[in-house]
Amino acid sequence: MTGGNQPKQTVLTVRMDSNLAEQFKKISKENNRNQSQLVRDWVLSYVKKNGQGDLFK
Repeated sequence: MTGGNQPKQTVLTVRMDSNLAEQFKKISKENNRNQSQLVRDWVLSYVKKNGQGDLFK
């Protein structure tokens, strides 16, 4: 049985230049960072800065 406290999640597919994707993968790995978490952090920052930031208070 799973807990009811889990927030809904969705998958975001992003198209980008393959060279850029490879650089991102390499650099994030070198810095021991998870690519998904880096993208989530950026999206959260962008939303807070540009509009719906009150959703996360």
